[in-house]
Amino acid sequence: FLGNKIHSALIRGGISYGMVWRIVVYGLASASLAGAVYAIVSLHPHQQIYFNLLVNRADTDELWQQYEMDFMGTLPLQGLEYLLERYPEGTLYVLERPMTGNNRMIIPAEERERIILSDGWTADFHIRSNWDKYYLETAPGPVIYERRAYGSAYLDISAPRLVWGAGLQPDDDVYRAAYQTVTAAGPPAAQGTFDVYVDDGAIYYVKENCALADTESLFSLHLFPADGSDLPAGREEYGFDNRDFNFFWRGGFFDGKCITQEPLPDYSIARIRTGQYIAGGATLWQADVNLSDVNLSLYSRFQEIEAGLRGSQPVSKEVFDLYLDEGRVVYYKDNCADADTEARFFLHTFPVDLNSLPVGRREYGFGNLGFEFSEYGAHRDGKCLASVVLPDYAVARIRTGQFVSGEGQIWRAEFAAGE
Repeated sequence: FLGNKIHSALIRGGISYGMVWRIVVYGLASASLAGAVYAIVSLHPHQQIYFNLLVNRADTDELWQQYEMDFMGTLPLQGLEYLLERYPEGTLYVLERPMTGNNRMIIPAEERERIILSDGWTADFHIRSNWDKYYLETAPGPVIYERRAYGSAYLDISAPRLVWGAGLQPDDDVYRAAYQTVTAAGPPAAQGTFDVYVDDGAIYYVKENCALADTESLFSLHLFPADGSDLPAGREEYGFDNRDFNFFWRGGFFDGKCITQEPLPDYSIARIRTGQYIAGGATLWQADVNLSDVNLSLYSRFQEIEAGLRGSQPVSKEVFDLYLDEGRVVYYKDNCADADTEARFFLHTFPVDLNSLPVGRREYGFGNLGFEFSEYGAHRDGKCLASVVLPDYAVARIRTGQFVSGEGQIWRAEFAAGE
């Protein structure tokens, strides 16, 4: 009934169904054309970038993974032109990819010579376009230039090597200077195939006699925040932040040595576990990173403390020789292997006066100073040494040793604190 009424009204007004449909079709076509014109103008000089917003289900920054937004491979040209303008002098070391090389040939010869196409070890700049999915395998780093469309980046330039403060010079001096700085600051905070240092908000990995094969395995970097709320989403169940990386992202060689680094987050870190592993396979080495100034001081004073121990008798000789020295319990082992320090140490102090203990410990009758070797110990020249300060109350006797959770004690010693 309503349709008949509308039809009659249209007929009386001289408007037919055909005219209505033409108005609708022309209107939709005009709107679609207007949208296309807007896109062409706003995206110039990359107006070939397009996709269908009506069917798209990608999240922000995922459009370029689902659509071919640079079929002709011209996006790297704008990236190269930007670099030449931003850095008007000096050589530009850019990650070599097929389309980057092709676009480099379009640039006038004088400027073209400033652009050196480099591999992942030496490239200061990585140009990412939708055409080049290889970017996903290269180093993350500060993004210094970006073009976006419809909420998604379709071109950007990252500069992973700028974390060294090296600017445009990826020569050996960058790595040599970093090596000299971190090794002069103190002993390594952990040792494995690589010596590990923590310095100025970054973690460094150094190897003296370094071959390419030493750097080909993945590096594991697990950060345990002091505050669990700092963990990224999805990492709560694991208890650590996973920052695994490839050596070549920020690493290089000089004088037979190699060094790489990873920036650390700005939240407070309680513990770091790192090492190397084969993707889908075995762990090659793993170590807990010593974040304590106590350990670094112990390492630097290792020989001094060791010399002092030679003039005194241990209070007990077990797996470790045990000494009492100026209010400390000292653990010492010659010919010490990593396996000797992997098990946790227990250290129980029995006071002269039970009331000296904290209320929660009185039912046990002793203070518990148990520790991991990485907290209070240091390795040097095949030997290991740990030193733990005793509490300030009077101690009658001490019980200590090592144990494996669920398996029991490995060794145990007990002695009077006055011995």
